[in-house]
Amino acid sequence: MNWSMTSLGTLFRGAACWCLCTALFSMNSWAAPHVPPDSSKALDTQIAMTLTLIAEGDLAQARLLARQMAYQFPDYALGQLISAELETTAAFSDVLTTRSGSMSQPLMALLLEAQARLSQARAPSDSPGLIEPATLPDNIIQVGAHTRQLLLIDLKASVLYQVMGNDQAPTLVQQHYIGGGKAGFGKQVEGDNKTPLGVYTITGLRSDASLPDLYGSGALMLDYPNTLDRHLGRTGSGIWLHGVPHAQRSRSPRSSEGCVTMSNDHLLRLKNQITPSDALVVLGHDFRWSSHETRLDRQVAFQQLFEQFKQGWVGKSRTQLESLYADKDVMEHRFRAAGGYQISVTDTVDTRHSTENLQQSNQLEQFFKDLARVDSGDISMIINPVQRVAKPSDSLAHLVMQVRFGLMNEHQITLYWSQANDGEWRIVAEQWNGLDI
Repeated sequence: MNWSMTSLGTLFRGAACWCLCTALFSMNSWAAPHVPPDSSKALDTQIAMTLTLIAEGDLAQARLLARQMAYQFPDYALGQLISAELETTAAFSDVLTTRSGSMSQPLMALLLEAQARLSQARAPSDSPGLIEPATLPDNIIQVGAHTRQLLLIDLKASVLYQVMGNDQAPTLVQQHYIGGGKAGFGKQVEGDNKTPLGVYTITGLRSDASLPDLYGSGALMLDYPNTLDRHLGRTGSGIWLHGVPHAQRSRSPRSSEGCVTMSNDHLLRLKNQITPSDALVVLGHDFRWSSHETRLDRQVAFQQLFEQFKQGWVGKSRTQLESLYADKDVMEHRFRAAGGYQISVTDTVDTRHSTENLQQSNQLEQFFKDLARVDSGDISMIINPVQRVAKPSDSLAHLVMQVRFGLMNEHQITLYWSQANDGEWRIVAEQWNGLDI
């Protein structure tokens, strides 16, 4: 925790030192028409403006807004704390948060939330608080045709960005505060209380009624550990995006066992808007936002890499495929299973086995015909977020490629590439859905 225990008290008493160096967002830029006054979106605006007024030294206006917020959202603990502190400051020029002896764990959790929300409110123009239109984090190389929504979660900044559209015209639909693991991020093993870093898919939805109150209004279930996590030896399970207990509005930035938490109405809105098969979730940190034009060179290079992969499999070129895989034995096993997909069917007593072989042959042939029609612009390509750690293999950059194809999008291939010492990218893990080879 970089925030000192007396930071909120210092903020109340010496707000001038927190003056903003750039223009902050206006309330109108955040509040869509007809936002319900008791919604978490309205609360996000009020807490951001209250903290901003305190940071600017306008304690009188902050006190009025905090009092209104405390009345309007009686279940929001941070709002109640700020209102009480401002009232105390007005009466006695002293606040609870300057008395280090009274710093309980719940109070520290509220201070961490205040820090996260203030950082989001006073973010400079080159950071996620005020991102430019049509930009994406620079580790998003390309958004494929099958990906209609991205949930980009900055675990360091405690913020979720919901983005719709392709990589040339992405639209920021919503951004809001979230919480994460007690021990931060970069999950490695079961029980480490960290939120994983990576690119994940949503495997299912859980309702309010099916879960304990801890999870609030439900959950979006993620596929952690995915194929790359297992390749890297990461363990654990049950990493979800979920709500908070119904008696409270939010949780601390570091309070879960590894899940991502958010207000219940933010969670419900996501559940109503997200189609799991069309969405990708990126758990990362320190996002740097860039335009489509600045990503074009890498996009072209990685599209060529996918074309080599596609041509190798469609053309059954063992030599070409061997140059693309880090583990030649793994490639050889799949290559033999694909069998050149020319499976001969001879007269035999076991007609059932013969029929199965014919069905498999037809399935393989159709799969690779469908793969041949995939355009490299249709695939999603994302550099997997990493955290520098002592274990070298965990700090390597991995490129995630995912594509869905077929008449009904019944096939999916996910490739995990790693850059070798010679500078070449090679496949270290992969998952093929829709074909049993």
